[in-house]
Amino acid sequence: MSTHFWLVFLVIVSFSTALQFLIKKKFGIHKSGWLYKPVSSTQRLIEIFLLILFVFSMIFFPVGYMLLLFFISIDSLRFFIEWRYRPEDKQYMYHLIEAGLFLALLIYICIFF
Repeated sequence: MSTHFWLVFLVIVSFSTALQFLIKKKFGIHKSGWLYKPVSSTQRLIEIFLLILFVFSMIFFPVGYMLLLFFISIDSLRFFIEWRYRPEDKQYMYHLIEAGLFLALLIYICIFF
């Protein structure tokens, strides 16, 4: 991956942070600190499995693509679990935005690289 990838990645992360701030203001969502707290122990185990899979997949595939796929899969999982089991918190909106932006970045990278 080139410097261009990391620059676009940084722009996407900054844009995601700005969108999260706007959504927090508009919908009155209270984010519980920097550390994510899983909804259930099953979700925690799935995330640990995905992390282990990500670490081993870095041996065979480019790190940039695997990083994006990891973020997309983690955020999609968190979106679904929170939307299904804690819809009143509305924190699933954060993960929906992040998964969408990382998916857009992955499509951008696949088209232009």
